[in-house]
Amino acid sequence: NGVVSSKILRLSAVRDGLSVGLSDTFTVNWTPSEFTKQPQGTTIVNGSTYTFTWDTTFDARVRILYWDTEYNDWSNGGETTGHSFSVTKNTTQAITYKVVADIPYTMANGATNYVWDVATSQSFIVSWVEDVPEEFMVTYNSNGGTGSIIGDTVVAGGTFILSDCTFTAPIGKQFAGWAVGSINATPLKQAGEQLTITGQTVIYAVWDDIPHNHDHGTTWESDANNHWNECSCGDKANIGAHEDSDNNGKCDTCDYQMTNVTPNNPEQPKDGLGTGAIIGIVVGGVVVFGLGGFAIFWFVIKKKSFADLIAIFKKK
Repeated sequence: NGVVSSKILRLSAVRDGLSVGLSDTFTVNWTPSEFTKQPQGTTIVNGSTYTFTWDTTFDARVRILYWDTEYNDWSNGGETTGHSFSVTKNTTQAITYKVVADIPYTMANGATNYVWDVATSQSFIVSWVEDVPEEFMVTYNSNGGTGSIIGDTVVAGGTFILSDCTFTAPIGKQFAGWAVGSINATPLKQAGEQLTITGQTVIYAVWDDIPHNHDHGTTWESDANNHWNECSCGDKANIGAHEDSDNNGKCDTCDYQMTNVTPNNPEQPKDGLGTGAIIGIVVGGVVVFGLGGFAIFWFVIKKKSFADLIAIFKKK
């Protein structure tokens, strides 16, 4: 009845949030230059929903057509008077779609009819693929130790069980636990615990100092005042002052040679005479032989000096 020619047929289509300006004939050219991530068509995970969206400047009925490979012809996948339509597929396949617009008009009897295919989009392909979950690497870091532990690849949201630590510890260190995600992460985890993996994960070995148990042994160390047993680390135990209860010139405990001590049994001079004996000889010699005779005995026979004589009396 001529009403169609007076309509404004300028349309636009929106896909995945991106708007594309179109000509009056509603030609959709979904090409790489317009959609850098999705060339003509798109890839959707099997079982999920793909929504066609568009915008029009007139009232229209929009039909979603798909290419039926069994009949080698376009089939109606659904229709709407709104501005979007969703399709869901549960099989892995690629399906070719196109969108067409029909203009409604009112007939003389009051019924509504349509002028079919007044606007048609370019056909495009939606590829339905199997869902491939994201995977993350889980690795171990020795954090100063040596050796290696094999990690694993875990799907997003999957679990990972911490292994025993087989790294060789640094010198003087022992294994304390695992820090997950950061070397300073707390609390530390232990072998056998489960982790939920949501991203690339590094597990760090954490080391503690090995506790030192002192071994002081039985060997005595000493200085001028004290004696003690000493650990290899330098720690001292059983510290005590020197004592010489038997007056033999040595410490009773450690045998340290003590100074300024007169022993009970002084060693005899090499000639066999003690100090007292020599003094007796000197006095006796003077009485018996006189000074002259004693001088002959001391200086000639004994071959001693005057200093030796003085020393004897000083000792006394």
